[in-house]
Amino acid sequence: MQQQLKWEIKKQLNRFTVFIRWLPLALPYWIAGCVGATWKIQVQLLPPPRAPLIFWVKLASITLETTRKCRFSGLSFVRSGEWDRENVRKRCSMNGDCHEDSPFKPDFDTVRDLCVNNLPLEQIDEYQRFMRSIDKGKRPHGYRTRDQVREHFNETRQANLSIATEGYKTSASLGGMERDEISIWVTRDGQLVYGGWGNHRLAMADLHNIDRVPVSLLGAHPEWLNEQCRLHSLPPHKALQRWIGELR
Repeated sequence: MQQQLKWEIKKQLNRFTVFIRWLPLALPYWIAGCVGATWKIQVQLLPPPRAPLIFWVKLASITLETTRKCRFSGLSFVRSGEWDRENVRKRCSMNGDCHEDSPFKPDFDTVRDLCVNNLPLEQIDEYQRFMRSIDKGKRPHGYRTRDQVREHFNETRQANLSIATEGYKTSASLGGMERDEISIWVTRDGQLVYGGWGNHRLAMADLHNIDRVPVSLLGAHPEWLNEQCRLHSLPPHKALQRWIGELR
């Protein structure tokens, strides 16, 4: 009981800390709304969400991938520029071809070796790379010991068995972090781009032909969100909520 109370206090303190950090980013947006600024200005000021935007989409609707792993600026939800034309391409898939230089291909190869070919860990390229990094004193993906690396790969194999027998579940429902969900961005044309987090989960969803998966929305092109505001005569945060609701 005491341990549960400590955990609850820690969780509330974390939420408060996140709110304090988020508030300075949110104030300009809310002020812009109060003074009647144009939707275009409000879109540019829309802050990142305090918590990950998690919702379910059809896996087949995630058709593109980024050409490199990167995140938007933490100051805004939108990102202008040509990123959605110059830095995206057809998504790597377990059921199709992957670009040889795709930053996600090694993770897809790992899932294939672990879950399809059932190779011993010692014969898996990514496992060997992690172990070599550990031996050099590095921390691949934050793992500090060889045992932690071994546990990670065994958990990936177990997660695949869980999906095969019990269906696809959210990371949070399995005791993980919300930020570990498959990440997506939205282009100016409304296409969903895979953003580089949840690689193994995406590969396993592909492997088992999962219809719908939970995703974490990292950001969008402002032209797309401007159009959503215009279509529905709603401010950016409500237009975004409406769009998410239509996908559920």
